[in-house]
Amino acid sequence: ILHSIEGSDAERMWSSDLVSFFPTDSDLCLKFAMLCTLNEKCDRLRKGYGEACSGHRCQRQVCLGQLRSFFERASEPHAQGLLLCPCLPTDRSCGERRRNTIAPSCALPTEAPNCLDLQRLCFTDPLCRSRLVDFQTHCHPMDILGTCATEQSRCLRAYLGLIGTAMTPNFISNINTSVALSCTCRGSGNLQEECEGLERSFSHNPCLTPGNAQPSCLPTNSSGALGPLFSLLPPLPGRSLRVKAFLFAWFH
Repeated sequence: ILHSIEGSDAERMWSSDLVSFFPTDSDLCLKFAMLCTLNEKCDRLRKGYGEACSGHRCQRQVCLGQLRSFFERASEPHAQGLLLCPCLPTDRSCGERRRNTIAPSCALPTEAPNCLDLQRLCFTDPLCRSRLVDFQTHCHPMDILGTCATEQSRCLRAYLGLIGTAMTPNFISNINTSVALSCTCRGSGNLQEECEGLERSFSHNPCLTPGNAQPSCLPTNSSGALGPLFSLLPPLPGRSLRVKAFLFAWFH
């Protein structure tokens, strides 16, 4: 099967083309999980962090390292589709699957630290520091309309680059696409405003949420619009006719 849907000499099929095979009321997060399983590299990398982040084996730093490996090495259509799959507002199982993609019970702190302490921890690690700077640069709204400093695709990649670091964000519920850091501003003292600014750069960032001057880089919860994700994704490789026939048989 894998050989039949992959090939370097094949036509390339765009992700928006692929999504057209899914019924509008289907669980797209489950579909993207299936597509990852059917891709040898994606499946191997996903199993790697799945094992490292599983409940009884959980070692948070190992889990975070495996998550970074997945989002760095898996192809963008697979990695982004798996994490940012859009769900209908009423489909809580889809939303739960999306929220659990990064294994939050292991990857995120068991007790929410202060957000500024989390940032200080990030700054001690060169990789985390550089990725947080990327996020702050590319997902920075420049005006009250929410126009982002750089193009959508760079904000999306900067956001995904934080996954597997101390500043790993995640969806906060199964019913919407709001995201946040796993931290609190309680006990910030005279740094309360600075802490809340950091917190809002994720939870109330117009670059990450629908309804701003440009489309958000995270998915929408709409049966009519699958969000901007699919217009940003690179094409999935495959023999066009074989892929289409395979997807039709698998998902219908």
